Amino acid sequence: MAARAGYAAGAQPAVFKVMPKPPSTKEAAARLLNYIGKREDEKGEKHDIEIFDEDGQVLSTGGARKAFLETFCETFEPPLENTNFLEVRFELAGQVTDAALSEALKKAFGSKPFIYAQDGQTVRVYAHTEERSGPLAKVLAGGRENSRSKALDKIEARLSEAMGGAGVVAKAELTAAVSREPKAKYFLQKFIRTHSQVRHANGEPVPGVKNSSKAAASVYEQWRPQFSARERRNAYHLLFSAKAGTDANAVMTAARAVLEERAPGYRFVLAHHKDTKHVHIHAMVQARSADGERLKFYKPDLVAWRETFAEKARENGIAMVATRRMDHAMTRPFTKEHAGAYRRAQSDPRYQVSARTIERVEAKRQGRLDGQSLVVNGDAIAAAWQKTVTTMRTAGVIGQALTAAESIGNNFLKFHRDRTG
Repeated sequence: MAARAGYAAGAQPAVFKVMPKPPSTKEAAARLLNYIGKREDEKGEKHDIEIFDEDGQVLSTGGARKAFLETFCETFEPPLENTNFLEVRFELAGQVTDAALSEALKKAFGSKPFIYAQDGQTVRVYAHTEERSGPLAKVLAGGRENSRSKALDKIEARLSEAMGGAGVVAKAELTAAVSREPKAKYFLQKFIRTHSQVRHANGEPVPGVKNSSKAAASVYEQWRPQFSARERRNAYHLLFSAKAGTDANAVMTAARAVLEERAPGYRFVLAHHKDTKHVHIHAMVQARSADGERLKFYKPDLVAWRETFAEKARENGIAMVATRRMDHAMTRPFTKEHAGAYRRAQSDPRYQVSARTIERVEAKRQGRLDGQSLVVNGDAIAAAWQKTVTTMRTAGVIGQALTAAESIGNNFLKFHRDRTG
């Protein structure tokens, strides 16, 4: 309520963003550090700008930035190995040659390694997958009839369709899913032990199946180089933004104070990009501290960071409040990728961009209200503003701030009624 009252009185909303594509490797962190610490001049030439570390020291030379990067990346963790596997049963609709079956399975499972065994019209497959097997295993364990998840149905439909596209009519059923290496190895050994004539993806028999333990270990190690690793989030790219004309030094001080309070013990750098219309403070911060604590940005965390930013901004003389997007029925913000695609489409008619992307960029830039929010939540938004007005009156607030709050609430109520009829 205080935030709405402050906004009505003219305070600017706090804008804090966790930028997409966070760096997960030292090379990616180096690229982000270079982006934060270099800007183009009027001639389009890039030059170093002031970039500060968590101690307030200016990293003014290439050597200083390189030394910072070395210590910054000490907490980086290696990529996680993808150990997700599925066991699938196919019921064939007719006779299929060995070669045709092998080719159809390769089309269904793509480049992922797998083994299979055929018994009449039934084909069983044990395959590596990009699917997250943990949730699938829970659905299977609890009984798919007791789950609202459609993940199993979608996977089975996709596999059946792929087989059909290769000329083999078959119905797929996912029978098992494992996501940890010990279980993956155990299920692989069990598959080799319980099925006869187990074959590799190319149709060649798996050797040494009489000793299923050794055969499974050999197959797994053959597959290991093909396990695509899932990169960890090792750092974050953060943006603190304020309206054009706001004291940039005050915003920088506020941003530093936020990082010191919300991310103590995490190394970071930050810099002011002066070539943007609004005041933009970019920061790169470790995702894991030297003590092993991971920085999290779930929805409640984002709210807390934005509130802290508004608080620190006020402490530095900036009228700023942390409002919610729903308080103003604001449209969703667009990303740098959306803006780039939109800009390219405007200059190059050959470049196609979706109508949704165009709408998202233009709606935000034009300050349009979110029609769906007004239909669904218009009454609640208007009621919140009316409550704010009542509280302001009780507190003795008069003048433009009260008038603005009343106007906002009345406008939302009118928009909602117009939208819903």
